[in-house]
Order: sequence, then structure tokens, then C-alpha cells
Amino acid sequence: MLSATQASLLSARRRKLRLEAGSKFAAAETGDEMIEFELELVSIPTGLEALRFQLVQNQGAIINAAILLSFAPDILNFLGLLRGADPAAQLNAAFDASGFGAVDILSSAATTAPILADAANQWAVQGLQGLF
Repeated sequence: MLSATQASLLSARRRKLRLEAGSKFAAAETGDEMIEFELELVSIPTGLEALRFQLVQNQGAIINAAILLSFAPDILNFLGLLRGADPAAQLNAAFDASGFGAVDILSSAATTAPILADAANQWAVQGLQGLF
């Protein structure tokens, strides 16, 4: 409805729009009355203000696109279009890494700092050092 008057609206601050009774946008209750709208152009956003307005208006589409794009690598892997490292080789490299699964807490701590324990618990520290 407003698309026909938008070009002339940008050149003038105030614009009157008349909606005829027989128009497809007119309500059936108005009968033969004509409806008149008065529009006023307040401002034309430019620069960052216009960008912010567009981002707010398209916020849902941006979020939907981000969610869909997060699945792109999985879809490409499924189709065989994205060639990465062999998953089995990556898993073997992770398990073969030095220190993987190491539970030797006392000996690795002894190389970096001495174990501090009070006199009553020294027997426990000395007993645990031989176990690991």
C-alpha cells in the first residue's frame, strides 16, 4: 500500500495518503468513506544507525543462519566433501600422547616441588611414593 508513495515521501516531510473505499486494503466496515493517512518523515537513518536498524530487523534470520552454518562442517564430512585427518589416526595420536592416562601424581609433583606434609603424615607420603 505504501510502496507507491514511498519515492515521493522521501522528498517531502509530510505526505497525505488517501485510501479509496473500493481499494483492496479498505475494510468492509468503512462503507463508502475514504480513509486519509497523514505521514511525516522524521529522519533517515544512515551509517551505523542504519546498520543497527537492519540488524535488529533481521535478528531472527541472522541467528537462524548462524545455527545452520554451524552444521556445515558435519554435513560436508557426511557427504565426503571435507577432507580432514583420518579420525582413527587422530584418536591414536591422542592416546599415544605423553602423559595420557598418567596417574603418577606423587612422582610428577616431586620433580616440580617437594611434598609438604606435617610430621604425623610423613609416613603416608613415604608409603605412597613406593606405590606409584
